[in-house]
Amino acid sequence: MRTGSRGRSRDRRERRLIRVTKLDGTPIVLNADLIRYVEQLPDTYITLTSGDRMIVRETMERVMDLAIAYQQQKHLLPRDWRLSHSRDIPG
Repeated sequence: MRTGSRGRSRDRRERRLIRVTKLDGTPIVLNADLIRYVEQLPDTYITLTSGDRMIVRETMERVMDLAIAYQQQKHLLPRDWRLSHSRDIPG
């Protein structure tokens, strides 16, 4: 259990981050709010709002699951919302 303002500040920052792995095995963390879109080409490409792109080992579905979990922590998506719901969206 973290105590003090320093621990609370770190906890808040970590909630905005998702952990992924670059192709070379290097773990990185991304601010989930900065993800513009994710593609499976067949490698998984993450494009950020800045235009930067990265290739990660995780599948597109896994990255989406991480981003959904992040949004649920922010209370922007209901806790019972699942990726399978997105397959019902035409397009």
